[in-house]
Amino acid sequence: MTDLVELRKLNESNDIIAYKPQSQFKFGTAAATAILADSTILPVLDENQRSGWLFKKTVDDASKFNIYFFAQTVSEHFTLGHLSSLSAVVSVDHLVGNFCVPFFSIYTKPTGSGDASWYKSKITGSLNFNSDFISLGERIQMYFGNKPSVKFGYREIKTSKSVIGTGLDSEEVWYITIHSDSSAPLDSQILISDLVYETRHTIPLVRTIRLIEDPIIHS
Repeated sequence: MTDLVELRKLNESNDIIAYKPQSQFKFGTAAATAILADSTILPVLDENQRSGWLFKKTVDDASKFNIYFFAQTVSEHFTLGHLSSLSAVVSVDHLVGNFCVPFFSIYTKPTGSGDASWYKSKITGSLNFNSDFISLGERIQMYFGNKPSVKFGYREIKTSKSVIGTGLDSEEVWYITIHSDSSAPLDSQILISDLVYETRHTIPLVRTIRLIEDPIIHS
């Protein structure tokens, strides 16, 4: 938290309205490959020179991307009850239905008793193409949970929550991801530039991540 305090500017509501990311990932690097994990769609440069990672579905199959932007470690761990907010800055360039929009997934750590699958529970935050009225190519800040304190100046849209498993506040958060849908149609395009997760520990935690196409942090 100390690093962010030194870099942020606060408005009257104590929202973070300007910041430099604590982490950045340049595609094509080993670090980027690690957070893409089992993705079958890899990012490319945006021909319109927008910052971020552009994911294009060029084959009519079940391919998709998965970005793992949190994984539990010994030094950083928290429960579902401590997770306050997730958010991402995204643009959707091909909109024909809910299969075209990205979604958040939170996986909790299995305990060996009552696990839903390889995880204890899976909590999903999904946009709704029909009710959120997302414009083609519009850059938005989608979020899950509470309104994010980190602001990017784009329209904020809250995702809808669904749960597989118990989803108890006491469950340990294992992974946090943002995905595309494997059922998305051919030529689907999603641009993602920034990812944030926030917790409500005794000392609140805000983690900011930027996805870049070059080693320079964009202003």
